[in-house]
Amino acid sequence: AGLIGERNSEKLQFTTEPEAAAIHCRDSLGEHNLTCGTTFMIVDCGGGTVDLTTRKVLPGNKLGEVTERAGDFCGSSFVDGEFIKHLRRELGNEAIDLLRDNFYGQMQYLVQSFCQNAKIPFTGDDRDFYYEINLEE
Repeated sequence: AGLIGERNSEKLQFTTEPEAAAIHCRDSLGEHNLTCGTTFMIVDCGGGTVDLTTRKVLPGNKLGEVTERAGDFCGSSFVDGEFIKHLRRELGNEAIDLLRDNFYGQMQYLVQSFCQNAKIPFTGDDRDFYYEINLEE
């Protein structure tokens, strides 16, 4: 688009998602009540990974790194995979394979329903939390 005229221009920079989130927090210090000396954690829970970084607000609105960035492959898609494994244990591999091979849309609907009704509202506060699946629908 003509924004970058030379190869080593500083107009284009790459950063990680946690770093971008930390920059956003720095740029909105007042909104988040972050003052010089405040330490805060950025947790990015994505589909495939969960990434964490801990930052400290330094003088001059600079950001210091308190801990090294860390992450692992434990995002929400892995929760979905564990749900399918649970269904396989309860209903058998053959039933899930038949569902996947012959009614893929229904299987996707089942996972989506699990996400909307169990995964998203789950907080861990209610030890009696449960979600009932009607497999005849």
